[in-house]
Amino acid sequence: MNWRERAFDPLEVAQLARVLKISEFLAALLWQRNLRDQASAEPFLNPTLASLSCPFDLEGLDKAVACLRRALDTKQRILLYCDYDADGVTSSALLLSILRQLGAWPAFFVPRRLQEGYGLSKIALIRAFEEEGQPDLLIALDCGTNSSEAVNFVRDLGVEVLIVDHHQAKEGLPECILLNPHLNPAETSHQLLCTVGLVFKLVHGLVKTLKQEGDARVAQLRLRETLDLVALGTVADLVPLKGENRVFVHFGLQELALGRREGLRVLGHVCGMRPKAPYSTADISFKLAPRINASGRLDDARLPIELLLDGSEARCLQMAKVLDTINRDRQEIELEIVRCAQIQVEAQAQDSAGIVAFHEDWHPGVVGIVAGKLCRHFHKPAIVLGAEGPLAKGSGRSVAGVNLVEVLQSCQDLLTTWGGHPMAVGLSLPQSHVQAFREAFDQAIRQALQGKQPEPELVIDFWLEPKDLTADLLKDIDRLQPFGQGNPEPILGIRKVSLNGSASVFGENHDHIRFKMPTDRSGGLSVVGWKQAASMPPAHQLIDMAIKLSWNTWHQSRSPSFPAVLQAEMLAWRRSQCVD
Repeated sequence: MNWRERAFDPLEVAQLARVLKISEFLAALLWQRNLRDQASAEPFLNPTLASLSCPFDLEGLDKAVACLRRALDTKQRILLYCDYDADGVTSSALLLSILRQLGAWPAFFVPRRLQEGYGLSKIALIRAFEEEGQPDLLIALDCGTNSSEAVNFVRDLGVEVLIVDHHQAKEGLPECILLNPHLNPAETSHQLLCTVGLVFKLVHGLVKTLKQEGDARVAQLRLRETLDLVALGTVADLVPLKGENRVFVHFGLQELALGRREGLRVLGHVCGMRPKAPYSTADISFKLAPRINASGRLDDARLPIELLLDGSEARCLQMAKVLDTINRDRQEIELEIVRCAQIQVEAQAQDSAGIVAFHEDWHPGVVGIVAGKLCRHFHKPAIVLGAEGPLAKGSGRSVAGVNLVEVLQSCQDLLTTWGGHPMAVGLSLPQSHVQAFREAFDQAIRQALQGKQPEPELVIDFWLEPKDLTADLLKDIDRLQPFGQGNPEPILGIRKVSLNGSASVFGENHDHIRFKMPTDRSGGLSVVGWKQAASMPPAHQLIDMAIKLSWNTWHQSRSPSFPAVLQAEMLAWRRSQCVD
C-alpha cells in the first residue's frame, strides 16, 4: 500500500488560522477540503438553517408545488410510488407525513425488488392500481427519470405524474412534471442532493407558499423536525456531505438524538443506541440504514415506511425487531456470497482490470454490498450478479477514476437494463451474455484507466508525533463533523512510535488487536486495530502509524481524565521513515 501525504500551503494555512482564530492544524484540514477563505470556511464550521437557499431556486420546483396544491385543493386521490432503498423510504415517509398533516391521506406502494425490479415499471404499476386503486396523481420518488414507457402508460389512463428523482437521464425524458436537478447542467447548487433532500425542498416550497397565504393548515408544521429523515436518507445514499447536504445532516443528527420520531427512536434502541445519546453518521451507516435497507433487499419495503410513520411504541418495537431479524438474515447471506465470490474471482485471470462475479444462487438483493467488499478487497471495479429468471441481475461498485456509468454505456449492447451513479450502478443482462460482458467490462475498464491499474493508497491528512495527541486536537477534528462522502474523517500519521510491548489479539475469530501507544503522559493511548491481526505492529522498534482519533466514552460519557479520554483506531503501520 502506498502512503501519500495530503498537501497544503503553510503560508495560506497560517493566514486562514489567523483570520478564523483557529489552530493551524484545523486550518490545514479546512484548506485540504478546498475551504481556503473565511467566506467558505465559516459556514462549514458553523452550519445554520438560515443558509439554506430558497426552495424555489431549484428549477422545476414551482411546477411541482403547483401540482401538489391542485391535488390538495381538489382532494385528488394521490398514490406515492416509492423506491425500496433508504433514500426512497425516507423520501416517502417525509412526503407522506407532510401531506397527511395538510389533510390528505395518500396511499403508497413499493415494488417488489425480486419480482418487479427497480424503478417505475408497467408490471408494478398494474399491481399498484389493483391494490390501491387508480389515483388522480401518481408521485414517483427516487425513480422515474428513465421510465418514459411507464409514464406514458399511466398518462394514457388519465393519471397526472410527478417525478422527484436525482438519477441522471440516459434517454428521452418522460412527459410529466419532473423535479431533477441533473436535467439542467447549470443547476450545480442542487446536484449533490439525493431524493430525500429534493423532497425536503419540495415540502419547504409548499409550506412556504401556504404560509404566505395565511393557510391555517401549516401553522403548526415544524419542518426542522423532519430533518432526521433527511439526514438518514442523505447519509445512506452516499451523496457528498457538502453544501446543503452538510446542513441537513448536521441538524438531522440533532433531531435523531432528540428521539421525537417514535419509529427511529425505537429502531435506535434495537440497534443499541441509548436514549438521548448523540448520533453520528457512522450510527446511520452501520446501524439504522442497514436495517432500513434490509427489508427492501430481502422482503417488503413497506415495513420501514410504516415504522417511520407510526406513533405507537408497541407497534414500532414489533416492526423494529422484524427489521433487525431481516438484517441478520441479510448479513448471513452476504457473508456466504462474499466467501464464494472471492474464491471465484481468485480463480479468474489475476491481471483483469475489473471484476465480474456471477452465480445463479446468489440473492440479487445483497449483491451490491458484496460488490463493494470485492471492490475494496481487490481494489478493482466490481460487478456482482445473481439470477432472476433468465436474467443475471446485480450491482457494481467502482474505484476512484473509473466512472461506471460510462463503462456500462460502452457495454450496453449486452445489457437489458442499466443505470446509476459513477461509483455505483445496477444492471441486468441475459445469463448467456455474462462471459461476453465480463470480457467487454474488463476492456472498458482498461480503456478508462489507460493501462494504469490503480494501487491501494493511504492518504495522510496531517503528520504528528505521539506528544501532539491531545483533547484539544480532537475538539478541532470534531468541528469538521459530520463525516461522510466528500468530507472524510481525517487520517493522522504518527511518526516515530515505539511500542513498549506486543499487541494483544481479541475477537471471536482472533482477528482484532489492541495495544497502548506511548504518549508524553502516563497510561498511553488506547489503540485498536480492526481485522489487523495478520499485520501486528512490532514492539521496541520505531514505526509510523496511520490512525483515526476519537473520544473514549463510557456509558455515553467521556472519561474524566487524559489520556483515557482519547482512543484511536489503527489503519496501518510501516517502518519509520524518520529515524533519527
